Amino acid sequence: MNPTRYKCWKIANAICESIAFVGLNDLPDLPCLMNALDEMEEMIEYEGEACSMEDLRNIAQDAVFEILEEEGFPI
Repeated sequence: MNPTRYKCWKIANAICESIAFVGLNDLPDLPCLMNALDEMEEMIEYEGEACSMEDLRNIAQDAVFEILEEEGFPI
């Protein structure tokens, strides 16, 4: 995993752990997560230092909510 993608995954994983007390490694890989990581990675590459951490978190949070909802976690 390249460093930018890993950074995106760490953001999503931290959100997942704070919401459901489980990490992304404990959940299935769903397309919504891969799409979110792609979007986050593109945003970082395009915007560079101007990239908003809040925007990255919002993208990751949407994907995490979708995964948790799919797995039956109460949101």
